[in-house]
Amino acid sequence: MRQPITPLLLLGGLLFLNYSTRAQQVTPPVADTTGYEKGGYGKFTDRFYYGTLTKMDGTVLHAYLPANRFGYERIIDYFPKPPIQGKLANGRTKVKMKKIKSMEVRGRVYETVQRNGKNSKIMSMRLVDGPITLGVYAEPRTLFIPIPLAVGVTPLAAIPLKDKPHYYLRRDGTCVEVPRAHFAEFMSAYFADNAALASKIHSKTSGYQFINAAAIVAEYNRAKADTGRH
Repeated sequence: MRQPITPLLLLGGLLFLNYSTRAQQVTPPVADTTGYEKGGYGKFTDRFYYGTLTKMDGTVLHAYLPANRFGYERIIDYFPKPPIQGKLANGRTKVKMKKIKSMEVRGRVYETVQRNGKNSKIMSMRLVDGPITLGVYAEPRTLFIPIPLAVGVTPLAAIPLKDKPHYYLRRDGTCVEVPRAHFAEFMSAYFADNAALASKIHSKTSGYQFINAAAIVAEYNRAKADTGRH
């Protein structure tokens, strides 16, 4: 199930190691925030912020948008006007991910992941900006286990697991997902124009592994900027 999250920490590749979906907290509300009950047992209270949603056809919408997660999937709910606390119907509108290009809300940038030139059903949140950008989508995972409530009755109950992060690199308009299984090989080749950095990644040096993706991209961008100044 979708869950709210803690604030963004750019160099916090480690933040994905130990947080569970139940332990996450909603970002503290600000002036342009309104609560909205998603409804149903076990559902969280979402919060929407005034921002901008850009569609693939160039249409730009200014509305109250969600900004509590490391990325979204399938559909984005938004409100043209401030939603009313506890009300399920207050102008709520849905837009499918395939129609969205990007979303900017509360200082965060979300971009729809493209595969083979087409939109996927995933929107990642940008963690690192620069010549190479890095986005992340935290995939919610749920484990179903039988919990006996009465003799002969064993309904399935959902027990949340740790979210699974997916990282996406963008360079010159091309988006690629970072493979977890072959991280060292892929990333060392991707950053081959920075031999020192590529060597650290290929050697699996501490601090240059999958969980450090944000720090690695930030280091590459800093080196690129320094080179440009000389």
